Amino acid sequence: MKGFWVGLVLAIAGSSSVFTAPASGFTFKSDITGADMVGMEIEVGFLDGSSELAIWQVTGADSGSAIGTDWNLSVNGDTLSAPWDLSYTGDGAIRSLYIDTSLGNAVFDWVFLPELTPETGSGNDFVSSSGTKPNVLSYNNFVGNFGDIFTLLKVYWYDGITKSETPFTFSIDTDGIERLDPDPEPVPEPTATLGILGALVLGTVSLRKKK
Repeated sequence: MKGFWVGLVLAIAGSSSVFTAPASGFTFKSDITGADMVGMEIEVGFLDGSSELAIWQVTGADSGSAIGTDWNLSVNGDTLSAPWDLSYTGDGAIRSLYIDTSLGNAVFDWVFLPELTPETGSGNDFVSSSGTKPNVLSYNNFVGNFGDIFTLLKVYWYDGITKSETPFTFSIDTDGIERLDPDPEPVPEPTATLGILGALVLGTVSLRKKK
């Protein structure tokens, strides 16, 4: 267990930021469910070196999942409390799980209290409740400057996990995110201001002609 937390601390310390804009450039929704993260990319890696990517889809009013050939990751309910379930029916072993929320308009929020990034509310750190605990957990691509929200979660098992060791169940909170319009429509100059500028230009031309 000590090695797991050492891996987590080192992973967080060495991670990078995916968004250069501060968190003030986004708006957040703290209570989202499995149905609110459509488009997330889920990649499962196997001990034989192969991997498979699946896209998150809605499966119910509050549920969603990504379905691979022999595996499935799903969550039903508000991610602040609802568990994530990774199941596997193949003959090999899963070595890694990557969850990239950036294309699903979501971020992970791992800090319970206090609320650091405004509008994100309480978060929930990664906790596994069933199945084989991972050896390394990596938080990557942080958003803003507070260190509480990020978009890429990487989970590793040195020896992999087989179908008999799943479902692997864990919890971690997500929040909705939307980038504010970076290029708002320009505000038109008031008519009075344009008239004054026009008069100044005409006056300058008139003075040059007199000279």
